[in-house]
Amino acid sequence: MVEFDFAALRNPEMLLLHLRHEPESVPAIAQALTGLRGKTATIDGQAQCAWHAVFNQIQATGQHRRRGEATLHTLAVLAAEMNLWRNAAGLFFQLLQLEQEALVRSALQFNLGVAYLHCGAYRAAARYLHRAAAVPYIDVKQSPARSRLLRLAELSSQCRALLGSQRIRLAEGSAAVTASPCALSATLFGSHHALALWRLQRDPELARRAGVDCLSSIAAAEIWIGDARAHQTVLAIMHPVCGLIGVAALLVPLLEIMHNAGAARFYFWIGSDFQGQGFGTQAMELLYLVALRQGIRHLFSTVHVDNLGSRRVLEKCGGRALAFGLMGARPGHCFFHVGDDQGDAALHACLAELLAANQANEQLLPYMAERRDQHPDAADGVPC
Repeated sequence: MVEFDFAALRNPEMLLLHLRHEPESVPAIAQALTGLRGKTATIDGQAQCAWHAVFNQIQATGQHRRRGEATLHTLAVLAAEMNLWRNAAGLFFQLLQLEQEALVRSALQFNLGVAYLHCGAYRAAARYLHRAAAVPYIDVKQSPARSRLLRLAELSSQCRALLGSQRIRLAEGSAAVTASPCALSATLFGSHHALALWRLQRDPELARRAGVDCLSSIAAAEIWIGDARAHQTVLAIMHPVCGLIGVAALLVPLLEIMHNAGAARFYFWIGSDFQGQGFGTQAMELLYLVALRQGIRHLFSTVHVDNLGSRRVLEKCGGRALAFGLMGARPGHCFFHVGDDQGDAALHACLAELLAANQANEQLLPYMAERRDQHPDAADGVPC
């Protein structure tokens, strides 16, 4: 039997070699899959994209069909563990076409529903989860398909209320999309994003620059998602191949919504492996679309002096650094504004009211028209 080494996970060509070998290599790969959850979580975004190409090559050449259902199932599970949910959905669908036994078909329909859920394709997810739930379960109340359907119905309802649809995209041909390798989409966060979020937000350097918690486990990611959804409008920034690659959020206090003052704080970040490709600009523009839908026309955020990528993104989106004196701000940070620029005096009053409503640690010093002359570099993004 061909020995399967976990190093193959970082070298897609190695797995292709295994799959091209005699069929006896398949059980070794399947056996290795039992311990993959902890190991595939270490794979970076570049490796994910390389694996996507491998899965496409396997499907195009039909190697998996010649090796039979065992190989097809192995590849489907591997794609899911790699967070390549679009590939996993395609492979599970092919398995479904080959299977006749009702209980096995139900399990495959459930897997398909979960895969589409992770892709943000909620209508397709609901369709297959409904089919899986139609097969009698030992205890109906414990049916995994039914419990997923309940959570999906709640999430879909929230998406329609806040986003207008289950997911949103920028207009095809927009500058932000054409400047990137592919078009991203955004949907609301759900508990199913916990594993992917942990893979991204466990990076201490990313957490420092973005001003978010560094996550230590999947359980910590689940808690973070629950807390964030209770107090923020949090968008999951979705890559068409690699799934979740970033976060964008509006921090809108209840008092602000009630008075419809049209201002909010925000933050966004893109995972370290996906930076430098124009995805941050898409994430920011998607967030601004959601803000406009909620009547918010002034977005404020603090940005660290070292976070040159975020500063460039905000400037591309029409934002600028504000030269307002601050008390209680984190060292090395200053405020940026994105939205309707009504001049410093109006923005100072708007931000002061927002900070008071948020009961924020930061406070603005009284506005002085001459302050910008005292900080000539502020418009270029030098922290105040």
